[in-house]
Amino acid sequence: MKVKGISFFELHAEKFVLGAAVLILLGVLYLQFAGGDGVRVDGREVSVGEVNSILRQRAEGLASRLRSDSPAGVDLLDGDLPMVAEAFGPAVESGIANASPLPRSMPSLAGMLIPSDIADVAWYHEPRLASAPVIDVVQTSDALTEEGWARLQPLGGRFEGDPTTYDVTWLTPAASIDLASLRRALAGSKPASDPPRMQIPSVWFNDALQIVDVVFERQELVDGAWGAIEMVPAFPTQDSFRPYIAEADADLRDDVFDELQRPARQLEILQPEFVPTANGLFVPPVPTEIASAAEDPAMAAAGEEVRRLQRELQRYRQDRARTQARLDELGGPVRDDEMDEGDRSRGRGGRGDRDDAGGGGSSAPGGRGLGSGGMQGRRGAGEDAAAIEARNRKRRALTDRVNRLDGRIAATEEALRDLAPDMDTGADDSKLPDVNADDRILVWTHDLDVVANRTYRYRVRVEIYNPFFARTNQLVPEQQPLADGFTMATAVGPWSEGVMVSPPVSFFLMRANPGDGGLGLGTASVEIFAFRDGRRRSQTFSVQPGDVIGEVANVRVAGRNEGDVDFSTGWYVIDILADPSRDGGDASDGGGAIVLVGRLDDSNAFERRVPDEDRSSSDRRRFIDEVRASDSAAREG
Repeated sequence: MKVKGISFFELHAEKFVLGAAVLILLGVLYLQFAGGDGVRVDGREVSVGEVNSILRQRAEGLASRLRSDSPAGVDLLDGDLPMVAEAFGPAVESGIANASPLPRSMPSLAGMLIPSDIADVAWYHEPRLASAPVIDVVQTSDALTEEGWARLQPLGGRFEGDPTTYDVTWLTPAASIDLASLRRALAGSKPASDPPRMQIPSVWFNDALQIVDVVFERQELVDGAWGAIEMVPAFPTQDSFRPYIAEADADLRDDVFDELQRPARQLEILQPEFVPTANGLFVPPVPTEIASAAEDPAMAAAGEEVRRLQRELQRYRQDRARTQARLDELGGPVRDDEMDEGDRSRGRGGRGDRDDAGGGGSSAPGGRGLGSGGMQGRRGAGEDAAAIEARNRKRRALTDRVNRLDGRIAATEEALRDLAPDMDTGADDSKLPDVNADDRILVWTHDLDVVANRTYRYRVRVEIYNPFFARTNQLVPEQQPLADGFTMATAVGPWSEGVMVSPPVSFFLMRANPGDGGLGLGTASVEIFAFRDGRRRSQTFSVQPGDVIGEVANVRVAGRNEGDVDFSTGWYVIDILADPSRDGGDASDGGGAIVLVGRLDDSNAFERRVPDEDRSSSDRRRFIDEVRASDSAAREG
């Protein structure tokens, strides 16, 4: 049968493929046996057996060059290196881009970017924060205004009756914080310890010292022994984070970073304002460096009165700087068109909003933290008419205080020029304290829970933001407990000296002469200070043994009749004796005597008083200042 349709190549395809494979195999065999076994190294032909030897030589040469004693292998530069510092310095200091720096709160986001597995290797320095000693306890007596009375209603009806005649006495303990020491503690590290302790990343605490709270503690002297330790509560109108610390979260941290980056806001925690008073007699404590400057030897010859005025001037200037900063924070002096009828009437009949005159509060709705109407109010979100009115009342109160301080500064400067015409009172260089710039700062609180004739002492601890807070995953297991607390505390400071709260009427022996008087029993001159209706007044009386100290007397100030004032002390003179320890008993100057006095209502209560000691008493100097301030306020009013 004839085969059709198959070509020659199709018929013999298998033979062609087999022949091509045989030819390729023969070519490979030829190259293997006829082409040699050499390879090319560094441009020359070498046999396969020489390759290992060449590689070994290369490795040994490289190892010899890596040894510390091997030659450098390069030629050193001849001549001096080019100096580029002059061009490099300005380049570093110049701006990189036309943009303002980020707010200080923004870098805190970078803390979240640190890898969580760093906890496998990193130990961090644990700061040890030095204590803050209480350096002064200031006592002030004044009368509350209607506004002040309304602000203190949360004290539970302590002030009852007519709110225009409330006399109040309080203590202001003040402590000195070593800010430079706290900043060094946060920036510390211990690389030589085992294990090494790294510096805390600055973004963990917003690269700033954040003082969240200042906690004062108090003890009362009872029957010759100090009683239980009590925490002094935050002042009722004080802006404070204290109520939120126990249940703190990331939102509170953000509020702290946002609020406390401004010095004026930080001061609302560190140096709380008192509520409005009739005479504005509270004057903040004086920093140690100012007090020392006021005692300059060049001033000593001018007398105690000049030194007193110089200290007073420094206090007024410091207080004005603080008050002006708080006023600026709230928007500056209030205009008449911003005041409504509620503002003009000073908000009678209740505590009102937290931003009423005299300070903020820590419990008002609208957000946590400091500021007008809470956080929302400060940021302008949802601030209602009541919050605006409250802020305006506070602005008005602060404006009044600035104006009053300006008057006192001018009057004090004039008094200094009259007493010492050649003395330079100096320029007012007072500035607002800054915890991230200053070396030290005074902090204080106001303690209303004190009683006349009782003695108290104080100590303090400072709570700063804990940089480890909520960073458990970035700490080694041994340090993870550090992340639990929102704040870390300084060591508790030492106790202050005991301070007895002065009664409304106090007396001081100015002179005493044994053997004087009609009966030869001796005479004494007594200066009495009485605090009534918001005013401190003074009067001098002459007494003999058996006389009651003080009585009702008419008072005149600057030729104006102030009316009758009760100077009764409740004490009487028992005896006047010569002091044998002073110049053989010589008491011709009225100072070298001992006066025994007793209480009218307690036959077992008596005191030994010495004129030399009474005249130099710090309480007497304070009362003299209050009398002058009261008289000045009365003339201004």
